Amino acid sequence: MTCTLDDVLEIKPRTGRHESQIRTLQELHARYRFRPIRIVETGTIRNDHTNYRMGDGWATWTWLLWAKASKSHVWTCDIDPAAIALCRKVTKDSPFIDYVVSDSVAFLRDFQETIHLLYLDSFDAGPPGDPRVKEACQHQLREIEAAYDKLDDDALVVLDDVPNDLRNGKGELSVPFLLERGWEILSHQETQVILSRPRS
Repeated sequence: MTCTLDDVLEIKPRTGRHESQIRTLQELHARYRFRPIRIVETGTIRNDHTNYRMGDGWATWTWLLWAKASKSHVWTCDIDPAAIALCRKVTKDSPFIDYVVSDSVAFLRDFQETIHLLYLDSFDAGPPGDPRVKEACQHQLREIEAAYDKLDDDALVVLDDVPNDLRNGKGELSVPFLLERGWEILSHQETQVILSRPRS
């Protein structure tokens, strides 16, 4: 039986980033249909309580649904071994996922394959004004720089923890980096920004 986009969206669990994740899947489908792609995520599921997914995104679970439907593959990277162990538990140690314990910048720098969806949600930080926000911004910029030459021409980049004002949150440096290189913002909702290069 042929899988459709509606089939995937129908079984996707509701999360705190639900609408943004739906838009991401719609954009993936517009670009790649159900061809196998590579999805690379930094920052992984950190709490297995189902209530937590409303405050978080449980993005790994969404990418896994897409991977199963399209025979794609997901890499999820986190510096915390306990977080990766928990993600393995939640996703039932899926053969569609490579679970990587590493600094995300080093992981992206060493990644050798083309990336079709890059999702950046590592380096937890507090609200605007928290000193760790600046560190998180710098870290996310280093991630983009490390991954940039691996991005497919039609790739999507999704940045989490970007509030309504783009000058605050983790995208303060990474969003301008991409915009200066001709990328466009497709969506900004639920503190997530989806960007891509213009399509002809």
